[in-house]
Amino acid sequence: AGTEEAFLEASLANARESSKEEGIARFDVVQQIDDPTKFVLVEVYKNGDAPAAHKETAHYLKWRETVADMMAEPRSALKFKNHFPAVSGGWDYPEGAKLEANWTLKKLRVLCLSSYFFFGGGAYEIFEKATTSHLGKQRIS
Repeated sequence: AGTEEAFLEASLANARESSKEEGIARFDVVQQIDDPTKFVLVEVYKNGDAPAAHKETAHYLKWRETVADMMAEPRSALKFKNHFPAVSGGWDYPEGAKLEANWTLKKLRVLCLSSYFFFGGGAYEIFEKATTSHLGKQRIS
C-alpha cells in the first residue's frame, strides 16, 4: 500500500506507448474500486509474435523496472483466446482516437461490469480459484 499513484502513473505511461505498437489492439489499465491497491492490465495482441515484441520495447522495460519493488506479490498472467469480437475492428483504437478523458481518474466510476461464462469438466472450479485469488472475493453465485 502507498504506491498506488506511482504504479498507476508508470502503468499509464507504459499503456500510452504500448497503444501505439503495431501488434497491440488494446492496452487497458483498470484499478479495483473497493481495493485501489489492485490493478489489472488487459493487453490484447493482434498476433502471436506481438507479446514478445512488446516485452522488448523501451517503455515496457522501463515500466517493469519502475514497478518491480511495488509488487505485493509476483506478477501473474492469464492468457485467453478471444471469440468475440472476432474482427480487429472490434478491438483496435480508431486512428487519432482520444484515449484519455479530461476529468481526473478519481471521478471516474464503473457503473456495471457483467461477465457470463459457461464451463464444463471442472473448469469452473479452476476459473473460480483464479479469479477469487486475484480479486479477494468470496464464491460467486
